[in-house]
Amino acid sequence: MSATKRHRRSSAARGIAPIYKRLPKGPHGIAPEDVAHHQRIRMHGAMIEAVATHGYERTSVKHVIGLAGVSRRAFYEQFANKDDCFRETFDLIVGRAIKRINGACLARKGSLDNRLRAALKAFIDELETNPKALHLVMIDALTAGPDAQQQLRKATAAFERLLANGFASAPGARTLPAPLVRAIIGGLRRVIFVRLRDERTEGLAKLGYELRRWIGLLTSPAVEELRMRACSQAPFPPAAQLPPYSGGEPSDRARLIHSVVDLALREPFEELSAPHIANEADLSIDTFLDLFESPQECFMAALDMLGAELLEVVADPALITPQWPQAVCEAIDRLSAHIAGNPAATTMLACKTFAAGLPVIEDMVSLTDEVATLLTEGAPRRARGTLAVEGVSGAFAHTLYTEAAAGRAHLLPSQVEYLSYIVLAPYMGAENAVQTIVASRPQPPPRPPSPALTQDAPTASTTTSAPAPRLALASLAQAALGKVREHDADKQRNHDHDDQWSLA
Repeated sequence: MSATKRHRRSSAARGIAPIYKRLPKGPHGIAPEDVAHHQRIRMHGAMIEAVATHGYERTSVKHVIGLAGVSRRAFYEQFANKDDCFRETFDLIVGRAIKRINGACLARKGSLDNRLRAALKAFIDELETNPKALHLVMIDALTAGPDAQQQLRKATAAFERLLANGFASAPGARTLPAPLVRAIIGGLRRVIFVRLRDERTEGLAKLGYELRRWIGLLTSPAVEELRMRACSQAPFPPAAQLPPYSGGEPSDRARLIHSVVDLALREPFEELSAPHIANEADLSIDTFLDLFESPQECFMAALDMLGAELLEVVADPALITPQWPQAVCEAIDRLSAHIAGNPAATTMLACKTFAAGLPVIEDMVSLTDEVATLLTEGAPRRARGTLAVEGVSGAFAHTLYTEAAAGRAHLLPSQVEYLSYIVLAPYMGAENAVQTIVASRPQPPPRPPSPALTQDAPTASTTTSAPAPRLALASLAQAALGKVREHDADKQRNHDHDDQWSLA
């Protein structure tokens, strides 16, 4: 077979046209390490394009090497597999975004508002100019496996640190409470998630203004009056399970839903099968197939049931009365107590949905949107800004996920005042929201009167009750934000970082 025919067959087998210009063939005087570097950055760009076209699950090494214009051997000389290439591409995208945003913030002199304006403009510019790259980080990484999800948690923590440090280093510096740092990043994530999902990434100049307006409410000096509440809730057990049935014999459907939850808490989602779920419920496979078409449908039915319980806890007729502010505080108190007191349901909703795919993740987004709507639809006046409901939804979802992933979901009741403030401030203003929250604090029980001292009673000491346990805000803030080490890449990665974005 001639060389020409072999080349045509190879091209036909690939069926993918390269999107980058190859290096010249034959003697070209380019050092081998420069050749490898050029190929590497082309493969990073190709990974972004391939995932944007096919999604992470369906993207293959063949797609990447075809778009990059490199051989399969060249790919495996630099990456162990598709996941390795994806994770390194992820790090490059996040590193560039942090560098761009931090640089814009540091370059702007003056007040905190000026710095925030510059940082948000850099963020919006990144969204408009590199939507495919941010889609890979903020959406595709959710379904790319546990390692990618861990990378996303670290990246989110890095942005939390960036925000907290920005406040701490600005003129008139003050510490922003950790729950509000997390709420702001959660709201930003939701706002960008929705726009990337809906492909609304052009003409976003007004979005920066709305984000700054919303963040300004959450960072008012008035929040210094809020505090963490005492919390003595026990940590979640290592192997959480749904409580046993109560109130009669459950239906076959209820037994299957109960079984899929218990299995999902113990095993990877990929290992759930119809026979396995039916056997766990002590039912036949025929019974399962009469009720559900697939394990995923049974899994989603379980999430719907747990989500409905959550909505029932939040719902309250008082949320659409003039007592709305007080009703919000009470609803969030109930919600946080429900989350902290139901380890299986919380772990399932917060941590086990990602492996089930993007449709399930979309369902969880809808669930937090419904929670936010229940809490805000009875507000007596319009919100100050257009992002109030999205902000509440994103802040709650991110807070729940972060705390559950870190094994701290049982401490959620300690953050009730900050979660209430996130809902109330856009509708009432910072000062009024804080006053409402402070007035809603539970009153401590009256102290018993000290026994009268008598001539026979000892006077050197008296017995007092131990103080109620209280969380230290500083230690909780450090634990919540985490210690995120900066990307410790070598010289080659830094070189790749700049060149990759000149191509992709």
